[in-house]
Amino acid sequence: MTEMLDLTPPNLLNQTSLPFRDAHSCKDWLTTLPLTDVPHAHNAMIKVIDSLNLTEVPGFERLKIMELLRDKVAFVQEAIAEVYAGQPLPISARRLDIWEASEKLWAGMEKGYRYCLRTAHADEETAKHIALIVERCLRYTGLQMLHHNLIYREPTPRLLQHLHALFHFSEKRGVAHVSVKDSLDGHRGFTTPAEIYIRTLLIDVARPAMLTANEMVAVDALLKKWASKIVISRIPPDRAPALLRCTDLAGDRGLWTPAEKPTEEASLIFLDLKELADSLRRRIRKLADGTPWGELRLPAIFGQVAAGTLLNHVYRCWCAPTRLESLVQPARELCEVSGNFLAFYHCLAGKPFEAPRQSDELDSLGIEQMAVFGKLMNRVSTEPVGEGAPTEPWKLEGVGVGRLLFRRPTSSGLPVSLQQLIAFHRATMPGYSFGMISGITDHMVSGLAVEVLAFAERPEAVIFRTKDTAFIPAFRMHRIEGGGEVSLLLPSGTYQNGKVVEVRDGTIHMYRLTGLKQHGTNFDWVSCELL
Repeated sequence: MTEMLDLTPPNLLNQTSLPFRDAHSCKDWLTTLPLTDVPHAHNAMIKVIDSLNLTEVPGFERLKIMELLRDKVAFVQEAIAEVYAGQPLPISARRLDIWEASEKLWAGMEKGYRYCLRTAHADEETAKHIALIVERCLRYTGLQMLHHNLIYREPTPRLLQHLHALFHFSEKRGVAHVSVKDSLDGHRGFTTPAEIYIRTLLIDVARPAMLTANEMVAVDALLKKWASKIVISRIPPDRAPALLRCTDLAGDRGLWTPAEKPTEEASLIFLDLKELADSLRRRIRKLADGTPWGELRLPAIFGQVAAGTLLNHVYRCWCAPTRLESLVQPARELCEVSGNFLAFYHCLAGKPFEAPRQSDELDSLGIEQMAVFGKLMNRVSTEPVGEGAPTEPWKLEGVGVGRLLFRRPTSSGLPVSLQQLIAFHRATMPGYSFGMISGITDHMVSGLAVEVLAFAERPEAVIFRTKDTAFIPAFRMHRIEGGGEVSLLLPSGTYQNGKVVEVRDGTIHMYRLTGLKQHGTNFDWVSCELL
């Protein structure tokens, strides 16, 4: 199987535009890199890696140069990723150009280390570091896969094939479990090729299409600490299939759950997730009991995400016996979908949103009505604010318990992002419903696959304001079974705990906002009490 790994010597040139030829002059060049100007520094790194991969450099000298470049490459790649990571889709042409340039840089780093691997058999000094070189190749292959996830694209099968081939090579050379220094990607400065391989496979099955950019970084940081908890072997351990994952080194798939206790096969690799599952369960229970995330020895970035939600998500992906995809039944119908609050109001109310004309202060009649009836009668004229964006047809392709799988056509004008509120109408159901986008996969030619968590509550269009703001559309949410707490769907950023607000549905009601149930990219779902 080692022949899968391309170790053919490249055709290199003696004269290129490379501004250095050894590690010493490379170190001098790096001091001139304008790191305060990230786009300039990023372009400079791309040109240098391209030139290095075309230039004849002695094997061990090339390895030393690659090691010097790593820190600066990591810095500019992390800084430039803010331009495209987690952005609404479809991504703009400018952002896509930057993403493609970053992809080229990750691929160039992997190629540079692979050139070192090619010379290791003939260069005694380079051969001493073969475990480190393979670990670097595995990591840069994994970073290319993660790079696709940042704009919700699936990694190409070629990357998984290359990942498997590199790990198989490390096994053949006896270095898969050799510890190497890695200040960037090792836990406490050390890691092994096997740990990097495990980490990449588990990120791939953590359903990155359902994770924000920060959540993806948090999962990667978690596995950086915990990859050593996972036992990888050629012999299937004596575990229930739910705690086993396997992959085929001869294939182009990632991990899957065996349907029954697997048998040993020449190209199969097995991962025993028992210790990982136990660690996740303990922390999930403690978070549910109110323990702060900072007391659970989680990576620092967990302070920027919903720790309990994310740990539950990765537990389901890695350790649960049934994958979510198996709970979805195929469907074939067109649905009308809209994506902003003015359009939501128009869909639910059957007319464009109109803002009432009325001063913020109550007059004497209003005060009297509040005293007698406990509410104000709506006695105002209105002015149109403008129609919301029209709905557009999306194909409904799958239905599960509280989950819908849509196909957004390439001709769509509606940008989508994770945790975005949308309204949708199914021909087989009455009225419009709300849901939150929980997963996106960009299939490019066939459009976006959009997964939606459907809200069970029935929405009612209302008019909303606080004392200090203009009238805006909002939605009162009613439990289907009736009763229960009152809640409102408001535009994102509107919620203030304890704020008294005015809600109009033909009459005027006053509510106090009491809690934030859900925050999304374009909405706040809040609990409230009627005054």
